[in-house]
Amino acid sequence: MVERAVSEWGRIDGIINNAGITRGGMSIEENSDDDFLRLFEIHTLASARLARAAWPHMKDARYGRVINTTSDSIWGLPAAYVTVKAANFGPTRALAVEGAPHGNHVNGVAPTGVTQMSPPPAAGQDDRDQLFPASAVAPTVIALLMRASNANGLCLQVGGNRAAEIFLAVTDGYAASGSDPSTEIADDIEHVVDRAIWSSPKNFEDAFALTIERARRRWLS
Repeated sequence: MVERAVSEWGRIDGIINNAGITRGGMSIEENSDDDFLRLFEIHTLASARLARAAWPHMKDARYGRVINTTSDSIWGLPAAYVTVKAANFGPTRALAVEGAPHGNHVNGVAPTGVTQMSPPPAAGQDDRDQLFPASAVAPTVIALLMRASNANGLCLQVGGNRAAEIFLAVTDGYAASGSDPSTEIADDIEHVVDRAIWSSPKNFEDAFALTIERARRRWLS
């Protein structure tokens, strides 16, 4: 596919990894190993293969845009589908870091758009179809593909001509100081999840530096 595009147009400016299927049931008990593997092959591995094929051309051109597709299903069920959609978050961040020095930007979208595969509207959502036509996902995707866009490493919830960032964050946390840290952490779990102070590292180095800083604070206090 990539070679054909380069042969016909001389370059490849961007790719959108949007292939996907559904398979298996809602419960973990209804999802076989084959369900997981087939979904991973289509949603995640295929995205990596296409990005890998396009990557050298984008590096040489010092310009390229990659859009991966995740899903609002990352907040919950179904088990197999959410696993592979959440998996797309990782390579989006990794390739964004790898591509930045070469002018290549990689972002992800979690689209909400009504299609033939959509279930009937839930109670109180009678206006869903009017609010979320599939066509209202495209403007944000186009914006991320633009040469003028500086967005990189983002995951955006998109739909209804609206875009919002989905991001990973880490709380300030809690460090046990007693002789039984397991019990202490279990008893004070509310401090572990307290979101009054949180950070969103830009990359692994930032995350590790934050972990070290908080460990030092614990042992030097």
